[in-house]
Parts: sequence; structure tokens; C-alpha cells
Amino acid sequence: MKFSNELKFGIFATLATAAIIYGLNFLSGSSFFGPPLKLKAKYTNLDGLLEGDPIMINGMRVGRAKNFDLNLESGDVTIELEFFEKMKIPRSSMAMIASRSVLGEKSIRIIGLEDSARRMVPGFYETGDDIPGTLETGIIDNMTNLVESKGANILIEVAKLATELRQITQQTQALITDQNNTNSLTASIYNIRETTEYLTSISKEVDSIAKQLNTISVDAGSVVQNFKGNNENISTIFENVKNTTDSLEAASDEITELLTDASTTVETITDMVGKLDTKLDTNTNTLGALINDKSLYDSLVVTTLEINSLLREAKANPQRFFDDIKLYLINRRNKDQEEAKLEDE
Repeated sequence: MKFSNELKFGIFATLATAAIIYGLNFLSGSSFFGPPLKLKAKYTNLDGLLEGDPIMINGMRVGRAKNFDLNLESGDVTIELEFFEKMKIPRSSMAMIASRSVLGEKSIRIIGLEDSARRMVPGFYETGDDIPGTLETGIIDNMTNLVESKGANILIEVAKLATELRQITQQTQALITDQNNTNSLTASIYNIRETTEYLTSISKEVDSIAKQLNTISVDAGSVVQNFKGNNENISTIFENVKNTTDSLEAASDEITELLTDASTTVETITDMVGKLDTKLDTNTNTLGALINDKSLYDSLVVTTLEINSLLREAKANPQRFFDDIKLYLINRRNKDQEEAKLEDE
């Protein structure tokens, strides 16, 4: 069976229109076959509520407000509350217009969902039912109620305050117009100024001292921190000092004995030096005779001069001395060879 082009185009157009309608409803949050739950609420003042503003339950968007109907005779406005899905809204609930931002945006908040309220009014709303509407009390309303309740007392207090201010003003004016009081007042102001300057200088000094104390406290904290960081090293030093003290105490007897021996040795050396000095002063020994005998000293001087003369002669005429030395060495070598031959035989 073949279909004509007109029929195919009609079917395609119908499906496209249905898809567009479904998409628009989906984007707007409405159901294609109508809302699962629709209620009505009546208000005397919408307080800036607009069509399409959300319906909120515990901060979650569950629907929107639409189809506002104003009754000019009664002044009431009836609106429809369209929910996105089938919900069980207790008959104890109310639809309250409330602010949802500081910019004045409004929403409808479903309240009265507590268990205690449910027990008082059992059952759930169905599509087409009317839900009571209410308006959230704002800051301005609270202030108006406060002014109305406390206004009389505030006015009385303001009147008392005005009377007291008038009396103070009159007394001040009389004080200023009196010449004596004017001079006293001028002197008092001058004294107050000097006192203020003095207090300012003291404040600066106190501030300087506070800064110094702060610096000292920081340095002290740093020192304490260093002590804490080197606690183990300090403990080790104290332990070493203690061990050294104990060792010195244990060796004190030995040190005393060593000092006694050293003192005895010094006395012995002193005695020996005294005896040596006494012997050097006499001619009874070799060293004393060498030091004290003048003739022995002269003989040594003469001998030294002769040795020096002999050395100079040997240096000037070496053949005179070395010929004899060579002859001696040759004779000594021949003698050694003869002794060696005799030992071999």
C-alpha cells in the first residue's frame, strides 16, 4: 500500500508539532498531559509575586505559580499552584509568600508539614482543592509593629531628653556670658590642653618602653628557645663538669702527694746547687781549680795558641806533614800484609 506525499507530510507535521509542544512543556516544567497536582490559593496581597515564581518545600523547587486572577470587588487574588509531580501535601499545610533573596525575589513556601500539624488536620490535598494562603511578615512590618507598640514610650523619653538638653544649654550659655566664669573656663581649657599634651608625651614614652619590653621579650623568648634546643648539650656539659669534679676530688690525695714530692725535690736541688757553689769557690776539685787557678787558665790559653799556630802551619805547608802520614800508612799496609801471610801459613 502506497501513501501519498500529502499524507506523509501531514503525519510528519503532526509529529513535529507534538514534539515541539512536548519540548516547550518540558522546558517550562509542565507535564504534557497536565500537572500531576494543581491547587488554588487566595491572597489579599501578593507582595511582588510574579507568574512563574517557584514553589519551595524545604528549599527545593517542586512547582510554580501561574494563572493569577484578580477579583476587583473583593480585592483578592486567586493563583494556581502547579506541582511538577504528584505529591502528598498535608491538609495542615499553608502556601506562604516569602522572600527568597535580598533583591526582593519571591517564592511560595509550603509550611505546616510537621507531624503535630498533620495529626490535627489529617488527609492530603487533591487536584482542584484550595490551600490557605498567607504572607510572610517582613522587616518593615516588624518595625511598624514595634513602633506602634513602643511609640508612646519612645515619645515620652524623647520629650524628657529634649527638656534636659534645653536645661543644659541654658546653663552653658549662662556660664559662658559671665566674665568671671569665662576667665575660669579659659584657664581650665588651657590647663586641660597642657594636661593633654603632658599625657600625650607620657603616652609616647610608655609606647617606647612597651616596644623595648616587646623587643626584650622576643630576645628572651629566643634565648629560652635556644636553651630548649640545646638542652641535651647543656645536660652533657653539666654531666662532664660533674665527672671532672669527681675525678679531681678522687685525685686530690695523689696531687697532694705529688706536690709534697716536688717540694722535697726542689729542696734537694737547692741543697745540691749550694754545695756545688761552695765547691766551685775552692781549688780542691778540678772544676774549682779550673775556675779559680789563674796559672791553669794561662796554660790553657798558651796551649790553644800553639794549636792554632800548628794548624796554620799545616795549612800553609801541607807536604811537610802529609809526607810523613803517607809513609806511615804505607808501612802500616805492608805490615798488615805480612801478618796476613803468616796467618795463612
